[in-house]
Amino acid sequence: MIENKATCTLMGFGNTNCYCMINTPYRSDIIANGTELSTTTTYTIQITGLQNPNVDSSNFVLIATSYYVSNIYLGLKICENQIIPPTINIKPLRTCTLSWTPQYYNQNFNTTYVFQLSCSDVFRGDSTLYISLPSAFSANNRIGSYPCSSYDSTALASPTCNLQMINNVLTLTTDIDTSTTSSLSVILNLVNPINNTYFANAYVTSKGTQYASSGNSSLTSCPINTPLASKAMWSY
Repeated sequence: MIENKATCTLMGFGNTNCYCMINTPYRSDIIANGTELSTTTTYTIQITGLQNPNVDSSNFVLIATSYYVSNIYLGLKICENQIIPPTINIKPLRTCTLSWTPQYYNQNFNTTYVFQLSCSDVFRGDSTLYISLPSAFSANNRIGSYPCSSYDSTALASPTCNLQMINNVLTLTTDIDTSTTSSLSVILNLVNPINNTYFANAYVTSKGTQYASSGNSSLTSCPINTPLASKAMWSY
């Protein structure tokens, strides 16, 4: 909930000193603050900003617990109840196609890359794009931030891409700020690796949940003694 910047609102708590807060990823707290609540009144807490997980929710359980003291880790429970949440419909991942095209294909050459991701449905406006690159690109491209852009000037949240290691995979990331298109381009300069055939793929998340992915897309760089070539050689 913290990652999603979720907020909580109390309803039906009029004329009380109660307030709510969210300070952990999985729990919302209502602080009674010396107030004795009625056993005949219905109280409601509304949490805004959550995103439904795209997974089977049949085993999900919400637990409501009241405590004698504010330090819940003492385990001084008054009562506890389990609540079965509504069923969440699982939506298949959007299928996407990734292409990546350098202006020049010569190995060890600093060139402009265009990554193009086309999906079966529009992107969400609060998303992050991840492009998994071959480890060979780490030889001549430092970990860190890179200036980047898009053919659609409003598509990216900022003109910055980050090259980082995620689960031991060299990954290019950037935040997406568009919800009206199903195709996205990312343009930046990278140094080509040594001559070989390489594969990349991409996926997109929103608030920690993956909702789109592509298969592998290949690219072949040229030997260093080959004249500079800009002919497209990528394939799906």
